[in-house]
Amino acid sequence: MAMLAAYGPGLLCRRQAVSPEVQRGDYYDEDLARWDFEGLTSDLTLARSALKRASRERFEVEKAEAIEAAAAAAFQAEVQVDATETTGVASTTRSKDAGGTGGAV
Repeated sequence: MAMLAAYGPGLLCRRQAVSPEVQRGDYYDEDLARWDFEGLTSDLTLARSALKRASRERFEVEKAEAIEAAAAAAFQAEVQVDATETTGVASTTRSKDAGGTGGAV
């Protein structure tokens, strides 16, 4: 039992890393001088699972945003190409009046 008591503070630190609001008194009974290992390990497992799930959800949102941004950039590039084909003037050319040579930059 003494060996198990040595693991209590370490498990509590891990639990607090996931959920900073957790206090020692949540898992340690001062009167009995005993850790609630079952509750501590169970809650730690649940908290880590919730953290992983939130991380996966955040990744999916960021992935969707990146895809949307790439699609918007591709659309914008296509619009510029269409405008160039319609007007016959590429947006990367500078006229002689603007200090260019009249050709592509």
